[in-house]
Amino acid sequence: MPCHLWKNLFEMVFFMILGLSPVVQTANLYKLLHLLHLSKRSAGKSRMKKIWIGCVATGLMVVSGGLFGDAMAGAAVAGHPPMLSHRAIYNVSLAPGRKHGQVSSVDGRMVTEWQQTCDGLISEQRIVTDMRDEAGETSLSDISASSWESRDGLQFRFSMRQRLDHELMAEYDGNASFASALGAGTAMLRKPEEKEVKLPAGVLFPSGYMQSLLDAARGGQKLLTRKVFDGTSESDYYQVISSIGAGTNRPAGGNAKGANTPKSVLAATSGLMWWPVQVSYYAIDQKEGVPEFEMAFRLYDNGISANLILDYGGFALFASLQRIDAYKPPDC
Repeated sequence: MPCHLWKNLFEMVFFMILGLSPVVQTANLYKLLHLLHLSKRSAGKSRMKKIWIGCVATGLMVVSGGLFGDAMAGAAVAGHPPMLSHRAIYNVSLAPGRKHGQVSSVDGRMVTEWQQTCDGLISEQRIVTDMRDEAGETSLSDISASSWESRDGLQFRFSMRQRLDHELMAEYDGNASFASALGAGTAMLRKPEEKEVKLPAGVLFPSGYMQSLLDAARGGQKLLTRKVFDGTSESDYYQVISSIGAGTNRPAGGNAKGANTPKSVLAATSGLMWWPVQVSYYAIDQKEGVPEFEMAFRLYDNGISANLILDYGGFALFASLQRIDAYKPPDC
């Protein structure tokens, strides 16, 4: 199945859970998730919750790592605005018109923050979701993550905490680095257990990849393929393929006045170019040609993302952008 967690969890033995993922942070965390066995729950109920929290965590890190771009240069590119340091608030629900699998309803909120500092980029995320399955069982998932990436894209630090029904299920912590832009790198995991991962030359960290995606969109490219290290793939990093649609500065939905768009979102995006984007994540050792995870969204020229669809194969979530709080750039 497209959602890697879905397949492994249905083996009914271990809790394959969140990583830091697609886009955002340090490899092989899915394997480490086998450490968490929900023995206190009944097989059916726990299996559904395993699937849910693992897949949602993947989506969170996807958003957290990259959907808010990178401001490596710290200033506007000619003809384009600078990356906007901001907090974004999304309502999360099941995606309309998509398969729901064993999930009958979802109600939640996702908050992400992306800020430039004088030495790098800080990302903070949290997603809290209340899920009900077909049997009427409910579970509360609370996942928070943070990361820092140096402006030159060579250093990366991350951490994540995951709770299920208020119980701490897992925490992850690590860092990765490259000696030079053209050299190989290393990721060091400290939690849940120590592990070293070798990264070949050319692998990007999440924000670096999303900056590449934005640059490609601005340049009129229709397809972008890169290797990305984000901490979720059993093969240590992902092959990420993005399809980019035609750009426009018209309000989404064709309404010239941007009706029904929250005022803060309209203020941050009005008049800007945006591109419809679909991003697919493949494990390096994937032989079936099926992505582990896919997401679609509107990517604005200042790095804001709106109307995310997080597709896990068995079900899909919709994250609707409700509010943008802009931050001032650092005075370095």
